[in-house]
Amino acid sequence: MAEDLDAVLHATLLGDALQNVTLAALVADEDGQYIAVNEAACALTGYSRKALTGFRAGELAADDSSRQIYENVMRGRKLRG
Repeated sequence: MAEDLDAVLHATLLGDALQNVTLAALVADEDGQYIAVNEAACALTGYSRKALTGFRAGELAADDSSRQIYENVMRGRKLRG
């Protein structure tokens, strides 16, 4: 199912937009599952697109800060930086 979702997402404008970004871009759903990633994210992490969409937000980080940021955003907290 994730492969079907990945194919659909990358066939949309979101997929096209991500591919044109020169920085690594990863998009997660409400549960924190990565549902779209671009080639720059693959190059940065060394993982394939299929592998990256198997991760959840924060699982690639060396510490828990990414997961905490994601959870704060999902709770509606605003971040500045």
